[in-house]
Amino acid sequence: IRHVAAHEIGHAVVAAVLGARVHEVFVQREYDTSASAQVAGAAVVQTRETRRDYQWHLDRVAHILGGMAAEQMVYGAHTDGVIVDLSEATNLLTYALSTVGMGETLVSDGHRDPAALLNARQFDPRLRQRVEDILQDQAVRARDILERNRSAFHELVERLAARCRLDGEEVHAVVSGFAQPQLSLAI
Repeated sequence: IRHVAAHEIGHAVVAAVLGARVHEVFVQREYDTSASAQVAGAAVVQTRETRRDYQWHLDRVAHILGGMAAEQMVYGAHTDGVIVDLSEATNLLTYALSTVGMGETLVSDGHRDPAALLNARQFDPRLRQRVEDILQDQAVRARDILERNRSAFHELVERLAARCRLDGEEVHAVVSGFAQPQLSLAI
């Protein structure tokens, strides 16, 4: 349960720091690791209500990769439980770069479905490499956010592991409560 808690809190902390609204985070107390279709937990997050520009997409990808970054920070590696997160982040970036003109071209075939996005990456090696580069950058960004908010992260993991459900307001309060004050130099 602690492993799943760390993963889900990773999503929640990164999302909260990037300005998204965390509604709740939960983990299943009884989880069968052999059942492939079972949900072990989730962070229910509402993205920032703003223009869905390139930065919005990067923030969303960082938040999606927050669970994997948390596993790597705590356990030194991630598990195969990140498959859905990686697929979602990959498709979101492919969509942004190849469908809505946020990449190196304004050419768009209107791809939205996962199969078409996969085909776009398969037939355009530059697009595939660009998606990979951004995924790597955003994974590092998510890890950096978690490292800077390590105390809040660990506190929330403990609470979630003990209670199996946290309200979003509690998540935001803990992240804010542990936030490092920004130094300002006035001359």
